[in-house]
Amino acid sequence: MVLGMKAPGLALVLLGVVAFALPPYRQFLPHIPLSDMELHLTAAGMFIAGAVMLLLVRNA
Repeated sequence: MVLGMKAPGLALVLLGVVAFALPPYRQFLPHIPLSDMELHLTAAGMFIAGAVMLLLVRNA
């Protein structure tokens, strides 16, 4: 039950970390239509949203 509640938060945190690490490998992923700054902002948003979700589950 708790893992089912933590899974979306963990997924967002992991996606944020992966998206934040993508810009050096942009030459291999030309189909992503975001600039480096937009990609970093998206990654930061996903990471923060996942962290907030994990904190809410922890405090519930």
